[in-house]
Amino acid sequence: MNLHTLPLSDLLHPTLLLQIRTGQDLSQSIQIPALIDTGFDGYLSVPVYFAQELNLEILGETEVELANGQQYTVKIALLRIEFDKYLIEVETILGEDQEALIGTSLLNQISDKFILNFKERQIELLVKDL
Repeated sequence: MNLHTLPLSDLLHPTLLLQIRTGQDLSQSIQIPALIDTGFDGYLSVPVYFAQELNLEILGETEVELANGQQYTVKIALLRIEFDKYLIEVETILGEDQEALIGTSLLNQISDKFILNFKERQIELLVKDL
């Protein structure tokens, strides 16, 4: 396991840059900022327009429930995230939000410990050997 320490520019909106691999041979790579949302128990949510720009394959649909109890149907796509030296495939919700969100399922998959260190203005992740 490796400890990753990542700087925070905004303490109240902890954001990580995710490296997304695209293309049939996964040779293309883009970075997107994603807000860590500990109230979201999924893996990842990205704006619908992002999926359209990248021409992502839609796998299906699912029902989601927001914190306020509102339910709605969203599309699901597969995204490949390059993290540390690993390539992780995650089912991704295509949401109406304007920002990408990292959920607790993704944090749990990649790390054994997640610390939001306000004093040092950083995120600490103890990354699992995937």
